[in-house]
Amino acid sequence: MKKMIISLSLGLIICFGNQIGEANVSQLGTIDHSSMIGNVSAERSSLAFKYELPTMPPKPNVNGRKRVEVKEETDTKKMSKTKSTVNEKKEKDKSTSKKKQEEKQKKQEEPKKQAKSDKYEKDAKTSKTNIDKRKAALKQSGISKQEQKENEIIMNYQMQKVAVELARRKLSLAQDASPTEKVKLKNQLAEEEMKLKPLTKQFDSLELTLRGENVPKERKNIIKIAKSYIGTPYILGGSGGRLETDCGQFTKDVMAECGKRLRYRTADGQYLEYQKEKRIFTDKDELKPGDLVFYHTTDAWPASNDPAVAGGGRYAYKGVTHVGIYQGDGRVIHASSGRGRVIENAMMDFAEIVGFGKSL
Repeated sequence: MKKMIISLSLGLIICFGNQIGEANVSQLGTIDHSSMIGNVSAERSSLAFKYELPTMPPKPNVNGRKRVEVKEETDTKKMSKTKSTVNEKKEKDKSTSKKKQEEKQKKQEEPKKQAKSDKYEKDAKTSKTNIDKRKAALKQSGISKQEQKENEIIMNYQMQKVAVELARRKLSLAQDASPTEKVKLKNQLAEEEMKLKPLTKQFDSLELTLRGENVPKERKNIIKIAKSYIGTPYILGGSGGRLETDCGQFTKDVMAECGKRLRYRTADGQYLEYQKEKRIFTDKDELKPGDLVFYHTTDAWPASNDPAVAGGGRYAYKGVTHVGIYQGDGRVIHASSGRGRVIENAMMDFAEIVGFGKSL
């Protein structure tokens, strides 16, 4: 009985305890949270006012910044494109202007080139006419058959050299010609060069007979080449070769073909050159075929003893104004301004001799 009473008492106590717990939980659930938040906010604001807490800056508008950057980038591209267009236009205008200038210059040069080409044609025709006259004169001169044969070989060689040189100069003037025209001129040059080959062999094998003189082969070669220029038109300051020449250019070209380089193209310049090399002499008895003969012509430039004027053309060093090549037998080959071509005549016919130059 006592046990039953105790167990009932415990049961009642436990039941009563549970009810009290539920009541406390319900009371806690009814707490006014808004009032708590309000109190906290008020407290924070009072603290901020009291201590003057710094306010945080607003967050930047990331999307807006991107839009600004994109806009700036677009403006930069537009400016770059505009600048590029302006530069392209400038380059195009520059190119067009340059092209117009080149075309204008080309039009201005065309008449000059044509005049030069016509001049070469005229000089070639003159040279061939001079050679024909020389052929006729040699037949009537009463020279031996051997000499006639020698002169015929030399003149045939010279005629073909004139044709080759004319074709070469025409090609050099045709820089702006059409490809078809250039091919045509190249073929003409090749054809003339083919004709020259057998004549060159005959010319190279020719052994000159110089009357009454025992002449070394090298000196004979100088005379042979000098003879091949006879009939070439004389033009003061001429560019050389067998189309046009003057006295200094003639001796320079002949010596070059013989493998002997002369520095100057004028008579007084060549005299100075020989003087420096101690090859000038005045004794006529020492003169041999192939040596240079220096002259003074009174109607030319004033004489000067200053070596610096040699080759200048305004003054003549040591009074030397003309030069030729001694052929032998008292005769000289030279480019004569008076006769208008390269000729062969007596050494003392036309001017005062200043001195001689040893070619070997």
